[in-house]
This record gives sequence, C-alpha cells and structure tokens, in this order.
Amino acid sequence: MLGNDTILIILGATAIANLGLAAVIFFINSKAAANQLFAAWMLSLSCWALALGGFFTAADSTEATLWMRVAYAVAAVAVFCFWYFATQFPDPVPLRTPLHLSNIAAVALFVASIMVTPLIVRGVDGFPWAEHVVISSLGWVIYAAYLLYFFLSAHALLLLKY
Repeated sequence: MLGNDTILIILGATAIANLGLAAVIFFINSKAAANQLFAAWMLSLSCWALALGGFFTAADSTEATLWMRVAYAVAAVAVFCFWYFATQFPDPVPLRTPLHLSNIAAVALFVASIMVTPLIVRGVDGFPWAEHVVISSLGWVIYAAYLLYFFLSAHALLLLKY
C-alpha cells in the first residue's frame, strides 16, 4: 500500500500535468469552444486531484468528510465537462438552449446537493487513516447513474462523429 507522501506526490503531479495540458490546449486557440471545454475538463480533473489530496491530509474526520464531498462534487463537474467537450469536438453538435440550460442547472443543483447534504458522503470512519468513507446507498446509485449518463453519452457522441 502506498504511503500518504507517495499518494500526495502522485496527486500533485497529476494536478500539475492536467493544469499544464489545460493551459497548452487553451492557448493554442482560446476562441475555439472545444479548446475552452477541454481546458475546463482538465481544470476540473486538477481540482479533483487536489480535493483528494485535501482528503488525505485532513486534520480530522469532519474535514475529511468535507474534502471527500468536494472530491465527489468536482468529479461530477468533470464528467459534465467531458460530455460538454464531446458535444463540441471535433465538430460542434448544436444544443437547444433549453436543453443546454437545463443540463447546467441540473449539474449545479446536483453538485450543491453533494456539498451541503449527506446525499452521497455521510462521513468518514477509521480516522486518521480514513479507512472507510460512509456512503449513502441511494445517493451512490443516483451518483453512478449521473456519471454513467454523461460519460457514456459523451463517448457515444464521439463515436457517432467518427
């Protein structure tokens, strides 16, 4: 099993690599929607790595619970950014404004509910080693369905374009 220092080094390197990739792609053509969305996707993955780092360095179980909620919320944003990127790469798929706005509103509401309620993460047991994250069964099913919807539909969009 990896030690906390090794995990933090890996997470830090992941965050830096994703930030660098986001910057390079964004500055290649900052006006292209696909580049902007790819950069947003990489930025969200960087934030996810940092949130996991916060979880591993938390001072107590309350802080660890907060960081784990942040990690789940940012992962929800990341998969949405991937889906949104897939709608624009390589050729944009026109999105109707109501659908576009309803997706953004649904994601914002879902992320807010992850952060402020025990919808998914109820707590952390076994602190200081955070051996067990207490997850809500119903929340996990909802979260898994959310991730699968955006992840699989993004892949389907990309496959249909080729």
